Amino acid sequence: AVPDGGRRRSGQAQGRGAGNLHQSYLPRELNVSAAKNVIGRVAKLVSEECIQMHGGIGLTEEYALSHYAKRMSMIDHQLGDVDYHLERFIVLSAQREHDHA
Repeated sequence: AVPDGGRRRSGQAQGRGAGNLHQSYLPRELNVSAAKNVIGRVAKLVSEECIQMHGGIGLTEEYALSHYAKRMSMIDHQLGDVDYHLERFIVLSAQREHDHA
């Protein structure tokens, strides 16, 4: 089962990303990359846990879960996957530290 913390983190990340679109470039992009990374990781966890819980039937074409899992995977790859946004977050964080030094 997906722990409640996963839903909470995902919702917080989404709010941070969307709630900071009015800021300047660096804080906005940091928050968007953080949100995309967290939401992608939680979506993967949800997909994997659902498939694990439902067993082999979760992978059949007739069962809606397989379509949802594929869709979440494709959404993760749109506009950069979790790895891309983690690396981007690290680079932007280093840039922010350099700018403040």
